[in-house]
Amino acid sequence: MIKVIKPEKAAEILKEHGYTDANPNKIKQGIVQGIFPFGVAIMMSKHYVYDIYEALLLKWIKEREENEQV
Repeated sequence: MIKVIKPEKAAEILKEHGYTDANPNKIKQGIVQGIFPFGVAIMMSKHYVYDIYEALLLKWIKEREENEQV
């Protein structure tokens, strides 16, 4: 099953893992700019909708946590 979460939930998860500066707007902009690879922004009429894939977010977090321990 593909689990899609909202930017608010993604910010909560990131904060739980120590990314204290995470907030929904930062996540949205990071996705639009291609900085955060764990979601997509889709332009619908005049605004974006965001699909953030929880599995990709958790993988992204794990990769960074592992790198910090090296």
